[in-house]
Amino acid sequence: MKASNDKIVISDLLKKIDKKKILLDHPIQRKSGQFTPAQKSLLIDSLLREYIIPPIYIYKEDGKEYVIDGLQRLSIIKSFVDNEFALTSNLKPITYTEGDKTIELNLSKLKFKKLPEELQDTILGATLVYYKIEDCKEGEINEVFLRLNNGVPLNKPQKLHAALSTQMQAAIKELIELDFFTKTVGLTKATRIKSHDESMILQTLMLLNDNMDFSKKGMPAFLESYTYNQEDFDLIKNAVLELGEKLPEKSPNLKKSSIPMIIYALIKCPNEFKDIYFSEIMSFSKNYNEGTTYDDFKELCESGTISPSNVEKRVKYFLNFTTAEQVKEEPLKKAPTKKDSK
Repeated sequence: MKASNDKIVISDLLKKIDKKKILLDHPIQRKSGQFTPAQKSLLIDSLLREYIIPPIYIYKEDGKEYVIDGLQRLSIIKSFVDNEFALTSNLKPITYTEGDKTIELNLSKLKFKKLPEELQDTILGATLVYYKIEDCKEGEINEVFLRLNNGVPLNKPQKLHAALSTQMQAAIKELIELDFFTKTVGLTKATRIKSHDESMILQTLMLLNDNMDFSKKGMPAFLESYTYNQEDFDLIKNAVLELGEKLPEKSPNLKKSSIPMIIYALIKCPNEFKDIYFSEIMSFSKNYNEGTTYDDFKELCESGTISPSNVEKRVKYFLNFTTAEQVKEEPLKKAPTKKDSK
């Protein structure tokens, strides 16, 4: 691995981003939007006061340059310069000079274009330190990212994401951008930012490999032993495409804890029973909170939804929607226990 460092003016950096010379969508990165409004404003305030901003890290791969650390900061700066949000009201007034005058300005609720030209120039003329990394061996860039974020509160899905190979990260990114995840499933913006959609793909992958241990230790253990298999991802993609085509947009009651089972059951469903399966899923989505039809499933969702036994019960519940006896009666393998491995 080779690393070098240099400085770049923010206006030049934003031009490179606009011209796609620097890319913000490397699969390893967390999605933008992690900062609160107060944190976003504090970052802009730091630039205005010419405080030091942490460096950004750029990874050069196949002739392209990707930001692998600093995406949140760059996204916020770009968004503010593009006049997309206003500063919060809790910032202290700032003093600046205009000719021979000293002026105190209240920053509350100001957008970029409402700032005096002097302060706009302060932001655009600020300098950021950046590190460029290239010629990485397999796994090195993941290790760099994890170490850069040591102490940063990555949530469980984000930690799992960072530990994946670049190939798996790219495959998962492709899946969660399909219509089923972006239009059909009722995922909130916060859920997507926290990478819970990626967890659904990983859990589906586990089901395809006869593993139902969705616990805090179970998923990392599975990924440590799993070897990337394109066939697995093709099966998931085909099912997700079908679900996106057949189900209406913003289908209610397709909860994130059920999505892996719904995808898996469709993969296992024989073609001749798919129309029935889609009909059952649409009824489940539409009538989930009507009457007592789905009370037995609701009981399964009350607690312990990541335990292997509960996962197995919910898997069988959706397999029953296929109405295929050969599928319903096929024994499901449980996640191996320590006793089994002896």
